[in-house]
Amino acid sequence: MLASLGTAIQSGEQVKHVAELAGVGRDWRAGDAIFLKPNLTYPEFRPGVTTGVGFITAVAEFLLDKGCRVTVGEGPGGYNGFSMKAAFEAHGLNVACRRLGIPVVELSDWEPEQIPVATRRGTAIGVPVPKPLLYDFRALVSLPVPKVHCMTGVSLGLKNLWGCIADPFRIRFHPFLDEIVAELTSRLNVGAALLDGLYGLDENGPMVDGVVRQLGWIGASSHCGAHDAVVARLLGFPPEEVSHLRHAMQVGVVPRPEDIDLETTGIQQQHFSLRLNVWNRIAKLTWLHPKLTWLVYLSPLAGPIHWLMYRVRGRPKELSVRGLRGWEPPSHRPQ
Repeated sequence: MLASLGTAIQSGEQVKHVAELAGVGRDWRAGDAIFLKPNLTYPEFRPGVTTGVGFITAVAEFLLDKGCRVTVGEGPGGYNGFSMKAAFEAHGLNVACRRLGIPVVELSDWEPEQIPVATRRGTAIGVPVPKPLLYDFRALVSLPVPKVHCMTGVSLGLKNLWGCIADPFRIRFHPFLDEIVAELTSRLNVGAALLDGLYGLDENGPMVDGVVRQLGWIGASSHCGAHDAVVARLLGFPPEEVSHLRHAMQVGVVPRPEDIDLETTGIQQQHFSLRLNVWNRIAKLTWLHPKLTWLVYLSPLAGPIHWLMYRVRGRPKELSVRGLRGWEPPSHRPQ
């Protein structure tokens, strides 16, 4: 298993060099359909939070030069907090893909299929995944950014697959994230990971509370699990201490570090940290318990609960929550 990382301004030639060094697409041929899954977890570009369109374009051009048929796509937000189609426009992705002649897809537009996932609680759940991702692509390529995550420790190539769940309220699946991520990695034929490491997000994440660090990294691996094991460690997070990576190691999705052939150029060990705030700690309770997830995000009380929270902490103007748009307490409503 190969992984390569380098520091450079992210030109197309440099992305191609790092990808080829890692063996990305070595067996892909002209006509093969490849799906690019960036991390567009915010409605507009944010350094260290979302994959840059310039990086997506560089990867797409690398694959188009091989004769591959490329599609770019992302799923709607985890609690339907913004329009992903509007985000495609705001990120500049629509313009870039029109120039390249490749399609952009919001994954909720594709018909889903329920895939069974066995949980460690002894039950099985059905997770909706777009059928084309299961059957129509030679490989899926994950395009993450290096960032910490208040619930999962880090968010890298494997965690980026979470956006492939065809449910605008996929937050309901959070209690089973470890098992679902491992199953998605196997079922989606994840063929590679390429890291947009120009910026990273430190101290908190995945979106609004972190500290942006300029890294200048480009990373690639023909094995997404190998990529995550290497990058997590370089950020200062041993992969065996990250829950979804530890589970993935146990089921064989992430390899042991000694089985990874790594080549780096100009990469320095970082000391990223995760500093949970009070809101993270409250949210983690809902993350772990399905009934609390329903209460806080999906029930009729979701609006008033979040209204109260945002009265205290403030709300990013770009984001919303189901039931919150237009909601206000009776005393604030016009008579």
